[in-house]
Amino acid sequence: PPIEQPSVTGVQARYRPGDILRANCTSPNSKPAANLTWTINDVPIPSQYVKQYRPIKDTYTGLETSIAGINFMVAHDHFVKGKLKLKCSASIHQLYHESIEQLVPEDRPRILATGVSASGHSISLYQGTVHEPEQTDRNDAYLTVNGYK
Repeated sequence: PPIEQPSVTGVQARYRPGDILRANCTSPNSKPAANLTWTINDVPIPSQYVKQYRPIKDTYTGLETSIAGINFMVAHDHFVKGKLKLKCSASIHQLYHESIEQLVPEDRPRILATGVSASGHSISLYQGTVHEPEQTDRNDAYLTVNGYK
């Protein structure tokens, strides 16, 4: 069996419905290679969103590393009580089973202030997080007037 438990990379700190979730699960150094499966909220992720990579064999030790990636659009119903439960499980026949789980919170805008303008329109100021690829998160504030941005 593998010496280490599986590891997950690529998961952001928060997601919103419509975001793309891309992540990899790796189970290193075993013979035979571990079988990797992904679940969201304990429901298997459909195979069209999972990429099983060919195991990488260490030519010196003969041990194999398994990698499985996921790539899908996050939906509102992926969140249960504001959290998405992502789990990767590694197994080798009935001899070995190990899982790693991450609870990822939903990124929801937070109301900073509300008020009424001189013209009588209700105004709310929201703060949200903008996720840009290959950059750290930055906060943006935006204004809505009667629900329009």
